[in-house]
Amino acid sequence: MTPPYLSDEDSRPQRDSHFRLRDPHNPAATYQSGHCATRPNCLQSLSFSSIDARRQDIVQVHPNTGDWVIGTPEFREWRNCTTLSRHNGVLWIKGHPGTGKSTLMKHIWRHCQRELKDRTIAGYFFHARGESLEKTPLGMLRSLMQVHQRQPLVLLVDALDEYVVKFLEQLSLTSVRHMVNVSICLSSRHYPHITMTRYRELVVETTNGHVADISTYVHDNLTGSDPDIEKGASGIFMWVVLVVTMLNKAYDEGKIEAMERKLLEDLDQLFLTILSKDNPDKQETILMLQWVLCAVRPLTAEELYHATLAGTDSGPWDLRIIHSSKGLIEARKDTGIFQTGRGIVQFIHESVKDFLIRNHRLQSIDPTLESNPIGQCHDRLKTCCISYILRMDAAVVELHSSHYPFLEYASMYFLDHAEKAEAANVSQADFAWVAERETESGPLLSKNGSLLYRFAAHRYDNLARALLRSDTEMNARRGRRGYVLQPAAAKGSTKTVKLLLDHVLLQHGADVNAQGGLYGTALQAAAIYRQEEIVELLLKYGADVNAQGGIYGTALQAAATATKSLVALLLAHGAKVNIKCGKYGTALQAAMVEGNKEIAIILLEHGADVNAQGGKYGTALQAAASAPSLWTMADPRDATKLLLDYGADVNAQGGQYGGALQAAISTGRKDIENLLRKYGATM
Repeated sequence: MTPPYLSDEDSRPQRDSHFRLRDPHNPAATYQSGHCATRPNCLQSLSFSSIDARRQDIVQVHPNTGDWVIGTPEFREWRNCTTLSRHNGVLWIKGHPGTGKSTLMKHIWRHCQRELKDRTIAGYFFHARGESLEKTPLGMLRSLMQVHQRQPLVLLVDALDEYVVKFLEQLSLTSVRHMVNVSICLSSRHYPHITMTRYRELVVETTNGHVADISTYVHDNLTGSDPDIEKGASGIFMWVVLVVTMLNKAYDEGKIEAMERKLLEDLDQLFLTILSKDNPDKQETILMLQWVLCAVRPLTAEELYHATLAGTDSGPWDLRIIHSSKGLIEARKDTGIFQTGRGIVQFIHESVKDFLIRNHRLQSIDPTLESNPIGQCHDRLKTCCISYILRMDAAVVELHSSHYPFLEYASMYFLDHAEKAEAANVSQADFAWVAERETESGPLLSKNGSLLYRFAAHRYDNLARALLRSDTEMNARRGRRGYVLQPAAAKGSTKTVKLLLDHVLLQHGADVNAQGGLYGTALQAAAIYRQEEIVELLLKYGADVNAQGGIYGTALQAAATATKSLVALLLAHGAKVNIKCGKYGTALQAAMVEGNKEIAIILLEHGADVNAQGGKYGTALQAAASAPSLWTMADPRDATKLLLDYGADVNAQGGQYGGALQAAISTGRKDIENLLRKYGATM
């Protein structure tokens, strides 16, 4: 297994006439250039495996509860699209953490699916404990794109944030303005305070129907009876569920009187009570909570078990996790991009995470965390990962990898935890020893490259800063991108680039124009990755705008495949437009590979030679004639006609296809072929 930070492979897709695009969240979806991108294919590429995970994960309403929301005046007014001028078709359900907002939203979603047959029902349930696409606006937009019907539309969004509110408000205003029938139902906590101009509000915990639902749940599930539960709930359904479970357990153990005395607590105090009860495995509980709170990606139940116990014990880990976490951690089906075929672990509710972070609760549970709980947590998890790796025997792992379920996570993410610890001001200055530390199977980190190179290449900005402060060797030349400055520039680590320039150049005499690696110079690396801010920074520190080397020859040629603002920036700093070198020969030919008419115009206006020979396609015209329309999202005919109007020789020979006409024929571009023949092209 090779962790991602050990790879020197370039992650940027090459832009040639034949390539395959791959969606990182949907590895099975690939599309070949030269073919029309159909709507189903586009929608498939936007989908992701955990798109409905949160909705499916939410429990159904308890029998004979939840229907009250359907009968409220607020809901009826929203559903029937009346008085739009007052609420713009928006119903906003608000409630405190644990009131059951998500369960209600799922109930509303099922009601709309069942009753509103004449409307398209779309919904997105944000998952704060899930993976990146499950908890970001991008995931919501990719989900909603799957709804390709027009109007009328019912849109339900659960657990939104302020950015989504702005988007939904604009959507509601636009819909009313253009008389498009769109009804939006959303839910959120009361805080942080976010608002819209117009909406209908429904507060869960103050509604009589919600109070009645709590009474129904207690009556159906509590052994014996206790009216104080309903009084102490304050509308928090999660509190009721936990208290009923605790009371039933106490009843079975004959401890009901002692437990009843602790009932009148809020949710935070209830969590504290759960964790403060007699616990012979307190350290195990603390570490388990820290793992679920701070893991880089969701752990499986088996991984969490081994991460916590270091694989020294055996047994049914699912039951051990529930026991040690006091029921605050649960397993759910893994439907995300990290699919393992096993359940992943999470807190039973987002309020558990809030409880641990807020009001110094972590420190009260584990005083060793002192005043920096999150940073200390990450430092501890880093140590757990390294300790686990150092105990591995490579030969045994290869034969019995299933015996070491935590090894993948530990080897891939221990640097991430170190980075987060340093970012939280828990010093990692002595972390350089990791590079030389030997395991049973060799060095913990590959020796193909300095530690600083690893940190710079993979955006570990804070670790790089810590390493520079420790005065470790800074200019080791390793890897495909050459000197340390190049990977930092390519990956867009602006902070690290600035740090390297200040410390490495000014204090140690390193060269901002150092040559080597795939992109030749740091300036070219930054240009190809469209890092305009870093390009400006490098130029400010004396980068040679016309330095030659690397796959694209010059920074201008690299920028010509990127953005016109980058091209303009380099030209303003004296970039020569007709330098012949690199993969595409000239910057103009590079622009034509993209079919980018706007960049071509800038280059031509700055004196680019339209008939310059060289590079993969021989001439800019041949490059334009062979440009794949799927990649460029532009019409290559426009760029081709531009070159012809600037005097391009339509029958110039050379390059991969021999000529522009041959290129158009070979790539199946009949439209380009006809245009070239119109301008006199012959075989």
